[in-house]
Amino acid sequence: FLFMDIKMSDIDGITAAKFIIRKLPKTIIIVCSNYCDDNILTSLDEINVKGFIQKPFNKENVIEVVDEIKKMMA
Repeated sequence: FLFMDIKMSDIDGITAAKFIIRKLPKTIIIVCSNYCDDNILTSLDEINVKGFIQKPFNKENVIEVVDEIKKMMA
C-alpha cells in the first residue's frame, strides 16, 4: 500500500499516482487529503486509485479503508 497526498511540493498527487500506476500497475494507492470534491474523486477513480481518506483521519479510518480494499481484492 502506498499512501500519498494530493497536494505536494514538486508534483500533484494525481499526476504522481498516474505515473506510479503506469510504471508499477500492481501498486495499491490510497490518497489522504483535505482536498476532496467530485472532480478529484472522479480523477482518482479513473486512474485506479484504490482508496481515499479525508484528513484529518485516525488509525481506525486507515484500517477501515485497507480492510475494504483487501476484501475487494480477495
